Amino acid sequence: MNGTRSEDVPVDLVIPYYGSPTLLSKTVRSVLRQNGCGRWASITVVDDGCPRPASGVQGRASDPQVVVVRNPRNLGLVGNWNRCLTVGSAGFICLVHCDDLLHPDFLDNVREAVRAHPNAGLIHSFGLGIIGNLWTPRGARSRFRWAKNINVRMHPKIELFPAGDEAVRNVMRGVLCSSVVINRQVISALGGFREDLPFSADEEYWARIGSRFDVIEIPAKLIAYRTHVGSHRIKTWLEPDFWDSFVMTRRARFGYLRSPLDADRANFGKGLAQVAVNISLRLFAAGEFAQAKAYLSRAQEEDHSVVGTRAFQRLSRLLKRRIMGRPFAWFLTN
Repeated sequence: MNGTRSEDVPVDLVIPYYGSPTLLSKTVRSVLRQNGCGRWASITVVDDGCPRPASGVQGRASDPQVVVVRNPRNLGLVGNWNRCLTVGSAGFICLVHCDDLLHPDFLDNVREAVRAHPNAGLIHSFGLGIIGNLWTPRGARSRFRWAKNINVRMHPKIELFPAGDEAVRNVMRGVLCSSVVINRQVISALGGFREDLPFSADEEYWARIGSRFDVIEIPAKLIAYRTHVGSHRIKTWLEPDFWDSFVMTRRARFGYLRSPLDADRANFGKGLAQVAVNISLRLFAAGEFAQAKAYLSRAQEEDHSVVGTRAFQRLSRLLKRRIMGRPFAWFLTN
């Protein structure tokens, strides 16, 4: 630590919005609980022309600390992300998705990580899963700890991954968008998200950053991410060209490894298969049975060994019975 004060680590918290005002309000409330809001952390909602405008959100979302801007036209998901990157002037920026939640100690932990490694390009942490309004069993237990320790500061030991293959491999393990805080130097050097990758541009961006900048991992569950029927994730997975685009993104991400190992190559197919199973699980929970079955087939094509996993076998059995998915969402994610 170099003794830098909290005011010396300003962060722009920007929320790209196109969705539910109710969920946005919950997201904003979680952001407003961050230490230093209004002093060294600004909050901006960027409404991408949603039919349910962010300006109509009631309650805490109308707090004077929250600035709402509306794009004159719809830019699309990735286009709005890039628009968000232009908001504010702080040295660091975090894009908080409009249906996710931040732990009250999120920014305190980020601030400490930045004080320790001020030139890092990307800081990220772990998260909890929510399906609809139902926290998964693991998430529910952690949610209880969130509530119980709401006033207890979390100080996990951070881990630094040097720029290059170490950093790329770290982000290839999976990064939750809302947990990412980006150094503005990154945007100046590398630009923003690739808009030719409409479904998973974030995965490519994190790897591109890791190839040139150090990455910090905070090993604590500091965000909660939600999968629900109206979420962008569900809609995206139902797009006919999603999977081909996603595989292209994964190949682009893999390309940032300068010296790939045999294990990296083996994990490429396994990783795709695991993603396909996870998508199938969530589509099943949303009642999209035909698409859930199609993603199980994709998983098997990418890596046949996936058929031996417990998640694949359970989901296969339930799909054969055509049991309604929602009541079983908790069971499948345990």
